[in-house]
Amino acid sequence: MPSMHADNGSGAMFDAIAKRYDLLNAITSMGQDRRWRRQAVRQLRPSDRIVLDLAAGTLDVSVDILRRFSRSSVVAVDPSRRMLLAGRHKLTDPARRGDIAVLTGTAECLPLADSSVDAAIIAFGVRNFSNRAFALAELRRVLRPSGRLVILELTLPRDGFLATSARLYVHRVVPFIGGLISRRGAYAYLPRSMATFPCASAFVAELTSAGFAVERVTRFMAGVCHLFVCRRDKEEVCCGSA
Repeated sequence: MPSMHADNGSGAMFDAIAKRYDLLNAITSMGQDRRWRRQAVRQLRPSDRIVLDLAAGTLDVSVDILRRFSRSSVVAVDPSRRMLLAGRHKLTDPARRGDIAVLTGTAECLPLADSSVDAAIIAFGVRNFSNRAFALAELRRVLRPSGRLVILELTLPRDGFLATSARLYVHRVVPFIGGLISRRGAYAYLPRSMATFPCASAFVAELTSAGFAVERVTRFMAGVCHLFVCRRDKEEVCCGSA
């Protein structure tokens, strides 16, 4: 289970920055975060009637799903209650408010039954999982066979012309801006979490080992962000270890 220390990517850390989270995301991503989220939501299918939005944050992805897919309902799960509360005002259509269930919970112990969702989407949340193997096993458990898993995640470019500039921006500029507007510690955590997250090919290997077939990987902004589109394999796999 995640530690509740406020500077380690836990729910407590995100509780502390919930009020400024959307503003900081827009500034530090230079306005690209919304476009990337929309791209992720487009990977879902109209036949995905029940969608898990894991690490739902301030509900941007959940709201976009409800707007795009009129027959879908969303289960939004996040460890930060304040983040979820901060996003409730975005549900502006009264007719669709009954189509979203907002739950506090962690990726490693999802409050959902086996094979209960048609698809799952995670935007900028996998880096914060305390145990990716456990979390991926939980996602496989709650997804129906052949269910879609869409993951959008920030990554540090390892090489290429823009890698040095990207690293400077993430390591220096982002924590500075975060310190001006919100909690510097929380945004100092961002480059650390990006640096320790595996490269795209290594993460694909993790997904495959966890029982997912990776259908497509898309790179944005010279590798600062990646989109992984997967489906739950029907073959049984061994549980990941801690």
